[in-house]
Amino acid sequence: MLQTGSQILAAFLVALPFQDRFEDLDALQVGWYLGLLLLALLIVALLLTPVGMHRRLFRQRVKDEMVKTANTLLRTAILLLGLLLSGVAVFVIDVVLSRGIAVGTGVVLLALMGGLLVLLPHRIARRAHG
Repeated sequence: MLQTGSQILAAFLVALPFQDRFEDLDALQVGWYLGLLLLALLIVALLLTPVGMHRRLFRQRVKDEMVKTANTLLRTAILLLGLLLSGVAVFVIDVVLSRGIAVGTGVVLLALMGGLLVLLPHRIARRAHG
């Protein structure tokens, strides 16, 4: 689900410049869009890498290292996905409503993503390990 959702979001961002209203974006919005596009593509690459590693390294007796590396890649992708989702919200709200509302919403979403994706798992791990 994570991989599919990221790929769909990346595809949406790739297709955006071909829409009529794209020409109405100001320089900041175009720069923000390009940053989001690159971030989305990086996330897709991070999510696909463990699949490629598994295919390439299957039965090579490197399972522990492969699992450790895949875990790091996926954790990084999840954190970046939180950043991407917040950034997409900022972009859309900036285009549809206003930059001020977009920035405020982005800050709230970024804090929420940080709480859900970083602080909550840390808290659960701390409780589990006493």
